[in-house]
Amino acid sequence: MDYNAPLLQPGTFDPDAGYLDENSPGGILGSVPPADAIEAPQREICWAIDNLLGDGTWRSAQDAGDLTQLYQAILAAAPITRTTTIINVAPGGSANPADPIAGDAFDKLSSAFAWLQGRRVMPGVLLRILIAEGVYTETADLLDLSHPDGLSITIEGADMLNAFPTIGNFADDADDDEAMLRARFAVKIDCLKDGIVAGQGGIRLIKNIALFGSGSYIGAHFGSTNSLNPNTFGRAGPAFGSVLNFATMGFATGIVARNAGACSGLNVLAVHNSGSGVVANNMSLFTANNIISSYNSDSGLTCIDGSFAEIGQSGNFDGNGAHGVNLIRSQAVVGGEVPGTFTARGNTSRGINADKWSRFDGRVMDLDMTGGGTFSAFANDGSQIFLDSASNLGSLSPANNTVGNNNSFIRSA
Repeated sequence: MDYNAPLLQPGTFDPDAGYLDENSPGGILGSVPPADAIEAPQREICWAIDNLLGDGTWRSAQDAGDLTQLYQAILAAAPITRTTTIINVAPGGSANPADPIAGDAFDKLSSAFAWLQGRRVMPGVLLRILIAEGVYTETADLLDLSHPDGLSITIEGADMLNAFPTIGNFADDADDDEAMLRARFAVKIDCLKDGIVAGQGGIRLIKNIALFGSGSYIGAHFGSTNSLNPNTFGRAGPAFGSVLNFATMGFATGIVARNAGACSGLNVLAVHNSGSGVVANNMSLFTANNIISSYNSDSGLTCIDGSFAEIGQSGNFDGNGAHGVNLIRSQAVVGGEVPGTFTARGNTSRGINADKWSRFDGRVMDLDMTGGGTFSAFANDGSQIFLDSASNLGSLSPANNTVGNNNSFIRSA
């Protein structure tokens, strides 16, 4: 649309001139509108009505008796969810159900979110995506949950079939452990490539879902790419997300918070991944109560480049191919009050590894290295490790209450 100024005296033209009402006593003539001032707005409005409410052909939806059509067209272009709404996903659902608002189910989570991309959610309103019990397969490159109103959206799997597992339920055998998890989670999503990506506006909550990978890619991303390019992975992150009763297994990395992204969790599993279980990098945050990040080929928890992790209630970082906890230019706080609920046992290299000006604070941790490497804790290049009431300590480097390894320090009390 372009502004059509009134017709002025011959030989003069001002494209931004305003319109004047006639004022006979004042000697002011009213403005004369050009034809386009009347025709062009009508055609533009009618074009929108025909394309959004009709089939796109001229007059396919125009109705002289309905003066709300422009409003209807605006809603059709970007529908707005104004009240708390439930969207269903179920086995046997459709990629394009007739009426999702009325309860017609989608076939999988990616279909529901593709539909949701064209909608907005009003502030203070909650949109809940409920996933029925079943096994779902996602074949896309990634399950993109990026949405500008993500913090008003929850993704809720059906209630778990059995209690959330403890470390004692694992057999350190991938096949046995997968069978155990599938028997406990009602909602299983098999991902051929990347799992969940929460970028842009974040995601309010993901709960009661187990993601199973194909041996590569990443189970769950919270954040964006290094370039913060809005047209690439993660959209315009960074992003925040919360998870509850959430598992990743069989990916390259289970959970990643990246580029100032953040993930907060309660009852979190990252097991049998070919890299690290959990990674926080580039000034990101990872917090969790009750986490098991064990039997991964690299480390259980890795924090890099200004990132921070806090683990409470319980945490098990056992049997990993490298370290239980690995810090590089980062910080982590792990522990609580109950001995034995925080463990970094039997890791191939080290229980706790802090490198390049990192700091680790641990309380009541079991650092038994039986079946693993030599060092329960290793600090290097200006790093610090503080262990309060640790048990089953193996070797420490540098030794307790001494400085070594390029100005590093470990204190165990």
